[in-house]
Formats: sequence, C-alpha cells, structure tokens
Amino acid sequence: MAGGSPRVVTLADPEGFTAHSTADGRALWRVDAADLRRLRGGASPDAYEPEGVHHVGATVLVDFPSALVAFDELTGVPAWCAAGPSEVIPAAPHRFVGLADSEDARWGLFDLADGSLVAELPDRSPTAPVRPQEEEDEAQVRVEGGRATVWRGSSLSVYGLDDGALLFRLDDARPRASGDQEEPYHRSIRAVRTVDGVTVASYEATLPYYLREPGRPGDATDNDGVLAAYDRDGTELWNSAGTGRIAVGDPVVGTSIGSCPSDLGGVFLTQDTARHGSEHTYAVRAEDGTVAWSSSADPDQEERYFSCAVGGAVVDGRLYRPDGGTADAEGHAATRHPLAFERTWAIGDGLLVIGRDDVTFHTPRED
Repeated sequence: MAGGSPRVVTLADPEGFTAHSTADGRALWRVDAADLRRLRGGASPDAYEPEGVHHVGATVLVDFPSALVAFDELTGVPAWCAAGPSEVIPAAPHRFVGLADSEDARWGLFDLADGSLVAELPDRSPTAPVRPQEEEDEAQVRVEGGRATVWRGSSLSVYGLDDGALLFRLDDARPRASGDQEEPYHRSIRAVRTVDGVTVASYEATLPYYLREPGRPGDATDNDGVLAAYDRDGTELWNSAGTGRIAVGDPVVGTSIGSCPSDLGGVFLTQDTARHGSEHTYAVRAEDGTVAWSSSADPDQEERYFSCAVGGAVVDGRLYRPDGGTADAEGHAATRHPLAFERTWAIGDGLLVIGRDDVTFHTPRED
C-alpha cells in the first residue's frame, strides 16, 4: 500500500506500483522495478522497496537511497528527480516531511513541487542540551492537524506546514504535578497527537508499579504514563498526573497514547493496562482532558472490548477498523468476528479497504 488522493489510489508491491482511478478502479499506469532502475541510471533493483512509495497530494514519490523520484498521479510521467530525504511523511497538499540527515535524525519540510528543502525542523533550540538519557533516542515526528511536531526526550517543537514556521517549543517539557509546580523528574515523550489545535504529549512512566491494596477498585490507574495538553502557544491546558478512578465525564488519570488513533471529532483514544492485566480504552476530549466514553476488557462485562491497538483509519471524525468496528466522539461499536479486512486507509473523504482478495474504495455515508 502507498496511499492516494480523491482521484487516484497507488498500490505498491514487490515488483513495482500501480495507480488506480478511485472512480472505477481501473489501472491508470504502472511503474516496474526495472523502469525505476533505468530512471536511476542503473541502480540496483534491490534499491526499490514497496515501503518507499508514497502518495502525497497529486504526486507519487519513490524513495531511493539518497534520492527521490516524483511522478504525476494521473499520467505517471516523471516530474522530478532530486537528492532528497528518506522516511517520507506526507504533508499534503503541497509539502512532505522527511529526514534531511538520516545519520543525525534531522527532520526537514520539503516542497512537493521540486523536492527542495523549505525548512529544517529541529526538535529543540540550538543551545538546549541533550541529556544523558536522551543520547540514544532519535528525534521523532508526527504530521497531523496542519502541523509537524518533532520531539526527542522531553524536548518538543511544533511547526506550521506552509513555511515551517516555529509555532511553539518546549525544550524541557514537564507536566505540572500540582498547581504551578513542575514534576521534579524527567519523563521522555513517547507519542504526540494534534486534535483541534491542541497538542497532546504522552510521557513515559517513571514511577514503578505499586502492589494493589486490598479492596482497591479494579478501574484505578497504576500511573503507567502521563498525558499533557498544550494550546497553540505551548501553554499547558491540563495533564493526567495522579492516581485514582477513571470515570466517564471526569478528568482522565494516567494512561498512555501508544499507537491509539486520534481526531475523532475532538477526542483522541488512550489506553491503560492495570496491574493484573485488565485493559481499558478511553476516549478523551482534547480541550479539557475529560473522558467522553470508555471500554474495558473486563471478562464479566457483556460488551466487547474496544481495543485502540487494533488501529484503523479516521474519516471525517469516525474511526473505521479492519475488524469492522467503528468509533467517534459519542461512542463505539465493536464486532465479535475475526479481522474482516487486512487494513483500512483514509484517502481524502473516502475509505480504502484492503481485503484478503481485493481492494475497494468507499465514500462513507452518514448513518
């Protein structure tokens, strides 16, 4: 799989990649690995990998070692070939993000028109130190909500996708434990989500698990992570530091984002694994950190557990999972059958469904 636009879907395989019309599914054009080798002046066929094909806006990019080749999505005509970054991340419609220097893990914002560098995206200020516990970490990036967020350790920088302008930066982000007092210890950021202009950082756990006291409620958190939300200028809006019960309508406590999806109509999903293995998924409102709905893996409950680890694609504020489950800001619907599809993929206002034997494109209708 490579991606797509409202007009074209690109599917990559070990031998090359094919562009299909979203209107009727017909193949518009195809490029084989041998064609790529000729374009790259005799490059080894092994240099092509399906994971290196990316559909960004109206352009298909192929990532070779030390170079990118761009194709027009409708015709397949090569548009440009330039020395460029690796690890391409779409930032449609006119940009993409990639590693400008893979050895130093330096990210940059690039122009889709010609592959030129628009701006470098460092994770911290030039004078900010790299702490000993961060030396083995590499800078991570997420493109979402019209922003590129770059982080490493406890440093976090947020950039606009138009010109790479710095929106805000936290060189040593620490959730406030109480009042205006910052936590006295360091937590590394493990995941970031951007929802309705709010940046939510998921910090690692630094506190050990505590044995449960007799009679302690089964839905009490073990503080296996902390969330902190920041507004458009980097001011902290709320955080989930602390312990206690987590109930719908109340502030979330602890939890970690992990690989959970986001932007479900102003909410994002987070998860909590209790001491004795009971898992919970929470839908959290980004604006204030309160819980919109929850799901538990408690075997005594009739409701099937809605695990956010299943993943899926979000289209117009609704999550569509490979197993047929759906969710939005109001609630979720889980299924009881095995995985119905291999993968779901959001493309514009449509949903690409990759099955075991076929690929279909859908425009979801309102219920």
